[in-house]
Formats: sequence, structure tokens, C-alpha cells
Amino acid sequence: MVLHRALAACAAALCAAGSAQAATHYCTWNRQPSPESLEACAATLRKVAAAKASALSLDGPAALAAQATDLGPALLSLNGQGDFRQEQFRWPGRRGFNFCKTGGFPYDAVVTAALIAARDCFPPAVLAIGSDGEWDDWAPGAKLYQSVTARTAVSPLGGEVQEPAPGGSGAAGGEKDPWVVKRETLDRLPAGLLALFLALFSLDRFRPRRNQATSCPSPGVCGLEGPGIDG
Repeated sequence: MVLHRALAACAAALCAAGSAQAATHYCTWNRQPSPESLEACAATLRKVAAAKASALSLDGPAALAAQATDLGPALLSLNGQGDFRQEQFRWPGRRGFNFCKTGGFPYDAVVTAALIAARDCFPPAVLAIGSDGEWDDWAPGAKLYQSVTARTAVSPLGGEVQEPAPGGSGAAGGEKDPWVVKRETLDRLPAGLLALFLALFSLDRFRPRRNQATSCPSPGVCGLEGPGIDG
């Protein structure tokens, strides 16, 4: 019974961790947008970001100027704060394929709300939008979008999203954040590893104990270096 409970807890935590890490969103510019249309759309995206500014790290004019791509200057660039950072979201990104992995952190709502707003500006034939998650997973972003625009949120998913090129860098139009490179591996399965540790600890805790003083003729017979280690 203890084994079943421990394994069930471990499996549940691993599923939860996997679900959180699946929050990666994609978009592909299949046609060249005009600078005027990008700026007009950016005005709405900035309002979305301003509504959650306390949870964001927003780049200023100098940083935006340094992130120009083949679509022109970066008009918006944001991330989470502190331990809630993952990959940078940049608008409009670069021509072709872009992606942003948020890890399900709070700023994910801003990224998804921004993509919902972007769909208002560009049809799927121009801007394809995809995600590892389902539309239901976008509920926080849909709520944020509706509070900012006073419009009903509709799924923006659709269009031909290109697959990422092998070895390509991403984060929605720019190089991967160096901080993310250092933390990425550790952040992938923290809850799952913790659950596994707790499961093993639970099994060890409820394992029948033997009194080394009476059960072991000598320390070496029980695989121990001395008495009292397991007591």
C-alpha cells in the first residue's frame, strides 16, 4: 500500500512538471508584414504588457534597438522576473519561425494574451500561431486579453507553423537568454525529481527495521560499517 501511494504521488508530480514545461508557443511569419501594421499591433501588445507590468521584466528603448531583426526594430521585449524567467518574448521577432518557452511561469499569460491580440491584427495566412498546449491552457491569457481589449478572446491557433531548424536559436526572434542556458537543465524536472526522492524516502521509512545489535553477528554481515547507522 505504501509503495502504491508513493509511486502514485511520484507519477502525479512528474505529470504536473511535464505539463508546466510544455508551455512553448510558436509563430511563423509566412508573409512580410508592413512596418505600419506591426506598430499598430504593438500598441495593443504594450497595453497587455502594461496590465501585468509588476510581473514582467520589460526592455527599454536601448535594449529594443539592439534586438532588431529582418522585420525591423523590436517593438516589445519581455520576460518574467527573477526565478520566474524563461525565454524572452519579442515582437515581432524575425521573418519565418519564432518560439518562446515560458515554462508555465506567470508571464505565460502575457505571452498568450499578446498572441491572441496578434491574431486580431494578422490572419493565419500571414502569421501562423501554434502551441504545445491546448486552447484551454490559455485561459489566464484569454482573461487578460479580455480585460485589456474588452473583446471576447478567440483561439488564435492556426496556420502553417514551420518546424524549428536543427540547432537554431529561438526565444521568439532572438538568441536564447544566457541565464536560461545555465538554468534550463535544472528547471526541467524539479518537481519530478523531488517526488522521486520523497517516494524513495517513504519506502525506506516504512521498511521493516532490524536491530543490528541482535540480528547481525558482526557489522560486515549486514553490509554496515558499524552499529547504529540504520537505527
